[in-house]
Amino acid sequence: MNLRAPLAAVAVALVLAGCAGQDRSGSADQQMRSWVNGTNLGATIGTLVGDVQHAASQLHGGGSAAALHTVCGVLLVDTEQANSNLPTPDQSLTTLLSNAYETLGEAGHDCYDAVGNPAKSQAFDAAKAKGLLLLSEAQSRAESILGSVIVTTTTVPLSGGGGF
Repeated sequence: MNLRAPLAAVAVALVLAGCAGQDRSGSADQQMRSWVNGTNLGATIGTLVGDVQHAASQLHGGGSAAALHTVCGVLLVDTEQANSNLPTPDQSLTTLLSNAYETLGEAGHDCYDAVGNPAKSQAFDAAKAKGLLLLSEAQSRAESILGSVIVTTTTVPLSGGGGF
């Protein structure tokens, strides 16, 4: 009897199971905790909030076009990086984060095009508000699954001091 084929199938199954990662095993809160820690969700949220604040400050504070383009570009890059961490173990959270990242990406594009364009400046403000609301809802969803607060403090300084 040839045992090579069944043993090879078992070996492949074990390898594929190992590729699934820790975030796909255990209870829902264990999966979420693994995903949140593995993707550093708290820092990601804090970074995006800081990016949006910097973009708004440059846009509405009369910064140079080059400075505005830089902070808007950073917002776009950070949003794309955050989006690469999806999906989450929870479909509702994945949808909330995906929508938040998409909206913040739109804000970044509007921000980049807002130099001398009041309509794009207004579009940035609207997308910023909606994106931050969705991000907050996503954070609340993740916290409800975890049963604990996700700390979002980063090294991004805020005007007026304090954390996120």
